[in-house]
Amino acid sequence: ETSKRMIEIYENDLESADISMQVNSSLSLLKKSLNDLYENIYNYNNPSKIMEIVHGKVHPNLQLAFNLTLKRLKPYR
Repeated sequence: ETSKRMIEIYENDLESADISMQVNSSLSLLKKSLNDLYENIYNYNNPSKIMEIVHGKVHPNLQLAFNLTLKRLKPYR
């Protein structure tokens, strides 16, 4: 249900932004990765494949699309 909802959010809110930002393909790559995630969940594929899609495609494309940066935390002692 979550992956399905992410695609709905993309189609309702982000697709218009993607059209206005034609130079930036990160939103269209995000859509492709969300669709890939949805298809793999829907078809009950291997959990490791789903994890690979999330960490290897969805997360990086979210970072690119919204210019997100990672914050490093200080190690716990």
